[in-house]
Amino acid sequence: MCIRDSFHTLWLEGAEWTYRPGQFLMLRPDWGMDPVWARPFSIADASEKGVRVFFQTVGRGTARLGRIVPGDALTVWGPLGQGFSFKPDEPVLILAGGMGLAPFLGLVRTHGRPDSIRLVFGHRAPLDVYPWAELSERADALELRQESEADVAGFVDVLEVEIKRFGRSGPVLACGPKPFLRTVQRLCLAHGAGGQISLENTMACGVGALSLIHISEPTRP
Repeated sequence: MCIRDSFHTLWLEGAEWTYRPGQFLMLRPDWGMDPVWARPFSIADASEKGVRVFFQTVGRGTARLGRIVPGDALTVWGPLGQGFSFKPDEPVLILAGGMGLAPFLGLVRTHGRPDSIRLVFGHRAPLDVYPWAELSERADALELRQESEADVAGFVDVLEVEIKRFGRSGPVLACGPKPFLRTVQRLCLAHGAGGQISLENTMACGVGALSLIHISEPTRP
């Protein structure tokens, strides 16, 4: 499969939902009992057009979901999770890795002061497979493609510069793979920045799940 064919945008019609960026949905097409469980997906955006989900094929469930066509029915429940905590017009530093870009589409679109958003995005796939253009046209945005270990080390250096410079101006919001999130957590603690990380986890039902972790400086004796 061409890598570009593994990225999908799904629009869900038939429901008028409100949500907080960082929340997610559980989706289950009519695929019988194989696989058994629904799959969790970040809510990318919600508007009069419907609810948008951006995802990548990584296994059987997402492969089946990538083959649905307009008019197919889905079982959907949500929004689930806590979502990010921020004020509508305060500065925000967004750190995204790979598919961790998805939950920030609606946030950037609806933020009261998009000029106060700084977005840093690290990715391995070609940039044009991501909905990058609609984010970069509104926010102060930087993207870095990682094709070698040296690129990864350079990205970590950039993250540290951004977090240190942003300081306590507002929340640092992050979503992406676990090694990336561990790095963000370490750097936020090192530089006294208030961080929130949204976890990407496989789960059976999503109900009652904690999907957001707040990073705070450890209590000192």
